[in-house]
Formats: sequence, structure tokens, C-alpha cells
Amino acid sequence: SPSKDDYIAATARGLQMNYVLVRGTGRVELYIARSSKAENKRVFDELLSKRKQIEADFGGPLKWERLDTKLVCRVSHHVDSEGNSKDEDTWGQLQDDLVANMMQLEAAVEPHIQKYREGATVQLIEDIEQ
Repeated sequence: SPSKDDYIAATARGLQMNYVLVRGTGRVELYIARSSKAENKRVFDELLSKRKQIEADFGGPLKWERLDTKLVCRVSHHVDSEGNSKDEDTWGQLQDDLVANMMQLEAAVEPHIQKYREGATVQLIEDIEQ
């Protein structure tokens, strides 16, 4: 049955690959939502340090949002498409464009997040100082 949510997520250990619909258009994103704010920021910072490589592998610029006042972080890409979620006749095109962009995003970030998906934890500075 239809959902009222504006996203679809695949999650592994707090790392979500999301399809998001916003005002008729869409974006794909890596949403970093582990239980610890500090850990989320550390994962984000690690990815940000590899920004050039990740964006080269993706094939273009990404939007990097550390969201310092929030628990989560996000790396996303607005999908340019002839499709629009408000026009049912173009849903197929929007879906195809979202899937193609998600495949690119996942391929670009996967080598850098695989260890966390497999259960690795982030070494936090607070942990090192203790």
C-alpha cells in the first residue's frame, strides 16, 4: 500500500542509502545515523577527507552536510530529471534517474564505509585520551 513517507531507505549499522522525494524532484543520499552524534561526525569527517576521490568516483559534486547541531550527517546529490513525482506520466523517468544516481553514489562511498557496515567502530578522540 502507498506510504506517506517521502523516502525509501536501506540501512546497515546506521548508514542509510536513501531515495528522497522533495517538491516533485528527488535526491539520493548517504545518511549517517548511528546512535552517537560524535561517531556520526567522525564518520562524516573521514569521508570528507576523501571528498576528491569520492566525487571523482561518483562523477560529479556532492552536497556535504555535517549538520553540527543535529545527531545525523548527510552526503547527497540532487537528481536532475525530466521526471517529476507530481506527474504520474513521468514517474518512470524519475525512478530510472534516481536508481542510476544511487548506483553511482553507492559505488563511490561503499569502499569507504564497508568497514562500518561490517561492524567496525569509530575511534573517537575521547576514547583515545582515556
